[in-house]
Amino acid sequence: MEDFRSLVCTKKNELESLWEDWVAVQQEIIDLGMNVLGAEAFETVVAVDGDKDAGARDKSDFSKEKERLMEEYDMESGKLEAAFSAMSRDMIQKMEASEKVC
Repeated sequence: MEDFRSLVCTKKNELESLWEDWVAVQQEIIDLGMNVLGAEAFETVVAVDGDKDAGARDKSDFSKEKERLMEEYDMESGKLEAAFSAMSRDMIQKMEASEKVC
């Protein structure tokens, strides 16, 4: 009977350790998902480690990064649009000049 109790105790400790590992893995999956898909996809998910503020904190960090990237995108796309407009005007002028020659 004592061997059985020892075996049960050992297995219990092993299961508790594995369960803690599983909780950590779940949290890592959620964190990676939030980084890839955005916090909006995980609004209903509560941190599995009991840190109820983790989702809000990660969402806030994600929102700031998203805003920064959108500003950078808008700035770069504005530069490209200006470059394309200038190139278009230049090409039109060259075409008009070549038409006058012919």
